[in-house]
Amino acid sequence: MAVIQGVRSTENISQDARKFDHSDKLWYVSADYAVLAFFARKLKKVKVMDPEYRWFEKEQPSRQDAVNYATGYTTGATEITVDDGTKFRAGDVVRDVTAGEQFRVTVVATNVLTISRGWGDTVAQALVDDDVLVIIGNANAEGASIRAALTTQKTKKTNYTQIFREPIDITETGAATETYGGPDDLATLRKEHLDVHMKDIERAFLFGEPKEDTSTVGTDEPIRATGGLEYFLSTNVTADANGILTEAEFEDWIGDVFQYGGEKKFGLLSSLIASAVNSWAKSKLNMFPKDKTYGIAVMNYLSVHGEINFVLERLLTENAVWNGMAFAIDVERVGYRYLSGNGRNRDTKLLKDRQAAGDDKIKEEYLSEIGFWLATENRHGQLKGVTAYS
Repeated sequence: MAVIQGVRSTENISQDARKFDHSDKLWYVSADYAVLAFFARKLKKVKVMDPEYRWFEKEQPSRQDAVNYATGYTTGATEITVDDGTKFRAGDVVRDVTAGEQFRVTVVATNVLTISRGWGDTVAQALVDDDVLVIIGNANAEGASIRAALTTQKTKKTNYTQIFREPIDITETGAATETYGGPDDLATLRKEHLDVHMKDIERAFLFGEPKEDTSTVGTDEPIRATGGLEYFLSTNVTADANGILTEAEFEDWIGDVFQYGGEKKFGLLSSLIASAVNSWAKSKLNMFPKDKTYGIAVMNYLSVHGEINFVLERLLTENAVWNGMAFAIDVERVGYRYLSGNGRNRDTKLLKDRQAAGDDKIKEEYLSEIGFWLATENRHGQLKGVTAYS
């Protein structure tokens, strides 16, 4: 028997006998942060009949090229070398936007153009290496034959569905035991594990790389991963040069995102960049606590380039690198793919009774065989490398 000499306090009384106040509510540390998966599912949810799914994209012929000759050309030169002669045809009217001269193409031989110089009011100018050349149209003689056709090939794009699994496993005894902080019952566990499952999907939709691993075939079955948003982006990826984002730099990035089309975009912002936008652009922001179309809180930002709805993507705050990022998506060109065929739907579902026969436990799991889809990557964009703003 323990003996207490002197004053009794909470330090020396029996700790097992103390009555602690326990809340009957369980407070979760994290919330639902699956913004991209939410949009993809809501906007373009499409079933696929194979775990590898494909789509085709086609770009219009480019109308811009450049001079490719280290020493440049004098005003009398009538043959010039360009980066890519396949963009040109006889009859093209070309503007050297650097020098200001207009010329007309008469012959194309691989990357060498024969041209009529000073074909307009502006006289021939010296042409410098890397001068930007823009085809501004074509001019043809009366009664001339039809000019050569110019088309582009379709490009195949590929991605995969990924099998995401999140198990729930509790003994019957555990399920029947009451605890402080709310019940650890099956309904509570289902909510908790669904939250984990959806966040795993969100991270893959943001940062996953596509992969089909067949190296273990014979001992195991193929394993696939879906490619996410970052993987598909290349054209409008902007890394902040010194880490300090300014309003002018942010506006330039928005301009890049809109340059290839699309009147309305959605922006996924880290908390750092959301704070920056909020500090700069209060006159440009309209706050909608819950947008009627998408059912989620948005900040509507009006730019001269177009309209963009910003959403806080809280998963980007998980680490310092991601917290320096923002994404812009064309809402018409992202989507959600789920495997479904032969009467079997592999979209997200709760599968019950996964325990072995005779086990005194409850075992369930959330399972999703799904993938991300993105078309025409130049209509989307990524901003990264931000550590502060001014």
